[in-house]
Amino acid sequence: MNNVTIVGKIQRMTLLEKVVYITVCSCRRGEYEYIPVTVFQVDFFKRNFYEGKWIAIEGHLHINKQNEKYITEVIADNISFCGTLTETDEYIKQAQSLTNQNA
Repeated sequence: MNNVTIVGKIQRMTLLEKVVYITVCSCRRGEYEYIPVTVFQVDFFKRNFYEGKWIAIEGHLHINKQNEKYITEVIADNISFCGTLTETDEYIKQAQSLTNQNA
């Protein structure tokens, strides 16, 4: 029951030997959300993804306690491609213009 699906652009990447930490930017109702994601499929990720590329992630939530603070992140179980940058940017522009017309 702890399932998460995210579609967004990779904003930041930290590549380590056995894990990749990324931040995915997703736009919801005109507001941007930055979601921390941990990926363990390092070889596949390094070959196919880079900052600014669109990505779809299926995973689950994980909560860490660090220095008396709780940090919520997504652990990626599956990662997928999400079209080209121009296709997706055009889609977002169209969606935003429709939202502005209906407001």
